[in-house]
Amino acid sequence: MIINLKDFLNNKELHTQYNLTIDKNILDLDSEIRLIEDVDCSVSVYKTDDNLYSEVKLTYKYGDNCARCNEELENQVSTDFNVTINASMEEDDLNVVLIDDKIDLTDLIKQSIYLSKPLKVLCKEDCKGICIKCGSNNNYDECDCNDETIDPRLESLAKLLDKEV
Repeated sequence: MIINLKDFLNNKELHTQYNLTIDKNILDLDSEIRLIEDVDCSVSVYKTDDNLYSEVKLTYKYGDNCARCNEELENQVSTDFNVTINASMEEDDLNVVLIDDKIDLTDLIKQSIYLSKPLKVLCKEDCKGICIKCGSNNNYDECDCNDETIDPRLESLAKLLDKEV
């Protein structure tokens, strides 16, 4: 996502705002993140003494599977990051180089999406998951499986509890 700052740099304003929508296909994310809609992006740019400073806010919706029951779900995430824009510095994780009055935030936006996506997503807070024996979804069905399994390493201790003292 390239933003042209020429008009902002040539006037006396100290702040400007860009509200953009980024096509989900342009970001070219790997299959781990399935974006459902385009990404909403708000970029605020501020002039400081030597640099430009930017605050970027992203909102995106993605599809995933519940970590407990494997049901498909949609989730929305809002995240933000700050970046310094400077014409004389090399580009790194926290800085963007200003070239011909333009900045490219594509890589930083992609990184922010990867970092903000939750590692474990649940369809609902109290998801009961699936039965490890029969595979039924415990959110919808109550199975009759005996879930009282004893770790084989502790089986001899369980036998001690069965004996009368």
